[in-house]
Amino acid sequence: MAFEGPNQVRFTETEGQEVENFHAGGEANLNEPIEVSIHLLSALQNQEVRITYSLAGTAEEGVDFAILSDESRELVVPAGENFATIAFDLINNNEQDGDRDIVFKIESVDNNFSISSGPSSVIGRTYRFTITDDDCLQNLKLFEGSWDVTEEAATSEGQSNYEVTITPDFNNNNRILIRGFGGIEGLGGTVFAYLDLCRNEFIVPEQVVGNVEGLAGNARTINKGTFNIQDGGTMSFTYTLDEFGGTEWNVNATKQ
Repeated sequence: MAFEGPNQVRFTETEGQEVENFHAGGEANLNEPIEVSIHLLSALQNQEVRITYSLAGTAEEGVDFAILSDESRELVVPAGENFATIAFDLINNNEQDGDRDIVFKIESVDNNFSISSGPSSVIGRTYRFTITDDDCLQNLKLFEGSWDVTEEAATSEGQSNYEVTITPDFNNNNRILIRGFGGIEGLGGTVFAYLDLCRNEFIVPEQVVGNVEGLAGNARTINKGTFNIQDGGTMSFTYTLDEFGGTEWNVNATKQ
């Protein structure tokens, strides 16, 4: 069925959030920038469509985040396509400055498109992104030491047991080093994880992992892991490692 109009432009989602350390760590952290999608509700156009947007909210550009996709607050949907994206990185800090919001707002669109939908043209005109603070008071040294790991594949029975060593990385904000990740021995099996000390969550961001034979590919957690370091020390997370194929591995760890 052919699209009958009227032609509109809107944000694909209305809100999102991520912890401020999502892309901390520089070149070693392979997490992709965050993207916000804007789409055309229309038939495919035979000419490009230009969209301008503005920024508001409590988050400060250059302090809390950096826009990567454009410099002029203008996006272009190429002819024959329906989407454009705003890409940005979060900027990590070690300050207890609370959660901050970025409010993206579509300001104009050409080619006889209207902005958003609904009787008051407000649905989809804005997108609110929350940067969650990760800097609550917890003692990173409580993570230090040996941990017993029980690991099992999400798709099969059976489990394996091994030991990892965790060391706080005080040269980087809220970061720990996990040696022996995935049961890989030696320095190549060391990964870094970033902690959300306010919500007792953490991520192993996309990163290269080695083994005794060379490279084991990339490792990353699936969604966010959880920890409780105040009551003896426990961690739970799910990860994948390229060397092991697409299998997801569920891990429960307890500090010795």
